[in-house]
Amino acid sequence: MNSRDGSNYHVILVAALVAALPVSAYFGAYFGLTSGTSRNINSGGTCRVYRSSWQAIMFLPASLVESAVTGREVSPAWTDPGR
Repeated sequence: MNSRDGSNYHVILVAALVAALPVSAYFGAYFGLTSGTSRNINSGGTCRVYRSSWQAIMFLPASLVESAVTGREVSPAWTDPGR
């Protein structure tokens, strides 16, 4: 029997873990950078509030995934620094 049988499984497992790291970091930041949540009066859904507009725009795909998973509308929003 060849001692190298099954080594491809280790390579595939490591590749899957390396591919999962950026995705898990993105979703970790999605929840970690939220400065608060609020009820959206217009739609009845939830707003995840971020400190800047670029964060809200960057996490729009994650909010769409959360909406699909939870079955309720979730949208990103940001605070106005001038207020």
